[in-house]
Amino acid sequence: MVSTRIPAACHIAVIAATACLALGALALGLLAAFGSSSRAPGCIQVTFASTVGGALNATGAEAVQLVGTRINGAAQIRNSAEDVTIAGSTFNGGLALTGNTQVTANERYTRLAGPYGPLLVGNHISGDLSCSGNSAPVKDFGAPNSVRGAKAGDCAQL
Repeated sequence: MVSTRIPAACHIAVIAATACLALGALALGLLAAFGSSSRAPGCIQVTFASTVGGALNATGAEAVQLVGTRINGAAQIRNSAEDVTIAGSTFNGGLALTGNTQVTANERYTRLAGPYGPLLVGNHISGDLSCSGNSAPVKDFGAPNSVRGAKAGDCAQL
């Protein structure tokens, strides 16, 4: 497997732009995304089989999508504008989802089953999981998450 290494000293900050870690990417430091009301929202997307060696901090991002990703620090995703989708990922620390808005990609599902908030599907979380203030409760769509720490807020039901 070929990977791209991004040194820890080069913390990745995304401000009103997009950061995509390609297949096998390895970011050794902090990965952060920030939106702003004065410019287009930020977007952070970490794709399949990527690793973030430090913390993940996404505040005001347009979208946060983590698929098959390993986060080796604390993860906080706050105030996203459209989408939080986390599937098949591993968190070697806690995860907090706060104040996020989820825009449905499936109107039929929403009509039949009601609105859903951030998607947290089949993940492994070594620390605490906390969810509060999201546009609707977090959903796992039947793919349970493994959480070693405490579950709080909307996530207590997962």
